[in-house]
Amino acid sequence: HAEIAERVLNPVADMLGARSAVFLQICSSTYGGRHFGVHDYVGDTPNSIEVYLQDQLYDRDPVMQPAIRWLNEGLEGRSVPAILTGSVEANLGHDRLYRESFLRPYDIGHVVAIAVPMKTGLETQLACLGFHRGHSDKGFRPDQIAYFRSLAPAIQSTLFGVACREAIQVSEAITQAAQQSGLDMGYLVLD
Repeated sequence: HAEIAERVLNPVADMLGARSAVFLQICSSTYGGRHFGVHDYVGDTPNSIEVYLQDQLYDRDPVMQPAIRWLNEGLEGRSVPAILTGSVEANLGHDRLYRESFLRPYDIGHVVAIAVPMKTGLETQLACLGFHRGHSDKGFRPDQIAYFRSLAPAIQSTLFGVACREAIQVSEAITQAAQQSGLDMGYLVLD
């Protein structure tokens, strides 16, 4: 998803002075399943996102835990934690495994993030964006966090636009496949 990197991750990372940035789409179906959809990364260690997902480190991540809990518990009436920020090191005195297996090797010491809820007909989605600085870097300043907070509506609008374009592409592909299949083929669509 070059569009997300180009329109959101790169410009916001530059503005914040972040070393890396990540986009994760987390989907939860009405039947209780959860899966990760699209993801993108900007920075020097692109394999970190694959390790994060493959090793299910999001379950240990103190920045992601409130958003995951919101998604798992179906807290539709309550708002999702919109801005999650802070020094990761300060919150991980108790989780040495996460710190030593992920944060230190990928030099993630400070995080500012946003989780944007999106509801489709079949599932609830969270679009999560995180921006990172290294352990030896200074943390994000209050004015940078305030500016990031002010960008939340624009980020949300951009992500909804990307989701709408993807939905249109899927609909067009289904329509085209149906047209090409002729009269001897049928489709069953379950909603």
